Order: sequence, then structure tokens, then C-alpha cells
Amino acid sequence: MNLREFLNYRTHCLTCGSELSTIFHSRKRQKHKSMNNRLLVQMDLKSLKKGQKQYKLGYSIDYDTNDFCIEFFDNEGSHYDSRGVPLFLLKRFKNLDKNQGKYHIIRDCHSCGKYWYSSNSFDLDYKSANLGDLSVHDEFGVMFENHNDGYRAYKLHTFYNKKESTLYSLNITKKHYETMCSKNAAPPFSNNLITTYAIPFKKSPNEIIEKLSTLITFS
Repeated sequence: MNLREFLNYRTHCLTCGSELSTIFHSRKRQKHKSMNNRLLVQMDLKSLKKGQKQYKLGYSIDYDTNDFCIEFFDNEGSHYDSRGVPLFLLKRFKNLDKNQGKYHIIRDCHSCGKYWYSSNSFDLDYKSANLGDLSVHDEFGVMFENHNDGYRAYKLHTFYNKKESTLYSLNITKKHYETMCSKNAAPPFSNNLITTYAIPFKKSPNEIIEKLSTLITFS
């Protein structure tokens, strides 16, 4: 997948229908912009010493080719030309990059917190300046269906690389369901765990719930 295909794999939350947000590598505060067919992810490039001037780091990724480059900005947003980046900023980024480990991209629902999917892990290869092919590594969702006088909650986590899924289920009251929805909280799942073959997240939540309900019934 290129970046555009990965971001369009799913654009809205399966649980609440809200538009998904993009997270590059970590949940640190970051801003995203689309510029010249590229995604620009900006975040603070802080110094370990207090009182020093703050700068911003930008990961600029081509939507179609996955080519990337690193950009630097001062705190007012002015962009440094590639030949004019101060050496101390390059050293600061090098230390940050070393501590980051492998990178990944997450698509997450900030509205309800009950759905996300994540890319495969990748290194930033500065020789090729390309992320390589992206894929959906794993996918997670919490879904509900009417059950008796209350609801049944399902928590499904599918690992496509391992070709397996873990599934939890829990029966909850209507009041408990309403509380969770108002507070964007997840149900307190117990150890009612099923590990099974990979269950793909289909387009319709009803299709997924029907599959999960059948698994729970015959497990």
C-alpha cells in the first residue's frame, strides 16, 4: 500500500461513525497538513535543557510514492532550507530518531476511543528516503448488539501478520451501556477470551457482530 491507500482503508469509525484521525508513531501532540500531494506531520523538537529555544520537526511523506523527507521549522513556523539547517538541530533530531525505534502509523477514533487500525512497523531508511510498502498490521474494535434486556459488548483484535484474532464478550445492562457511551469508556472485559483464526473487519459492523455472535454461541 502507499500512504493514500493506507489512510483510505477506513475513513470512519466502525463503532460511532466519526471521522478517524491519523497518528504518526506516537500520541505526542502533532499537527497534520496536506501540501503538494504530501502529508506533513509536525511535532515539537524539544531540547533536554530548559530555557532553550524550541523548534519543530516535520515528517513529509508523499501520498503515492511513500517517499519521505525530514523538515525543520522554528517556533514561529518559518521553514529551514535543507542547506540551512543548523547542525545542533540535526544532532537533536538524530538523538530523537535513535530513541524512537521503529515507526508506525495509526488511524484512531478520538470521539469514542473504541476503534483503530495500525500499520506495519518500519524504519526510516535515509538512503532510499522511502517508507517501503505499508500494510494493515492489526485492527481493533469494540462493538455492541442488543441482548435480552441489555447489550452484549464485543472486543475484537485482529492481527493480520499472525493470521489470528482475540475476542472478548461481555453482557452489560442498558444503564452501563449508556454510561460508557457518554464517557467514551470501554467495557470492563473479563477473561472470557477466545483466540481464533483472523476475523477481518468487513465494511458493515452488522456483518462483524453476526460473525462474533456465532463464535460466542458455539465456543
